[in-house]
Amino acid sequence: NFEYAIFLENDLTVSPDFLWFFRSTAWLLEEDPTLFCVSAWHDNGMRGLVSNENNLFRTDYFPGLGWMIRNDTWELLRGIWPRFPSTGWDHWLRHGSGLRPRECVVPEVPRTHHFDTRGTNVKA
Repeated sequence: NFEYAIFLENDLTVSPDFLWFFRSTAWLLEEDPTLFCVSAWHDNGMRGLVSNENNLFRTDYFPGLGWMIRNDTWELLRGIWPRFPSTGWDHWLRHGSGLRPRECVVPEVPRTHHFDTRGTNVKA
């Protein structure tokens, strides 16, 4: 009986406004049925390149790293979610799930930070 689900990987730190960010953007998922998610991550949101915490962008690339979906989106996903995806669940969502559209809203300034140097797809 939830309205939204937030997925957060275990090797992320979050900003103080992380939950507020999702609360303030949830309406976008309600108003636009073509949106797949709102993500707290922005792949190009590097220090020195971004500055406006209020700007949002729309992307067709699934960003991962802390994201929120509607409950009806989870109902679609849960039945096809792979138990052991060969390249990671985020890659499965990007390339193997067959879900369309997969557009997401991302902030200019990321609300999550990946702190680990090793993982399935990170080899430091």
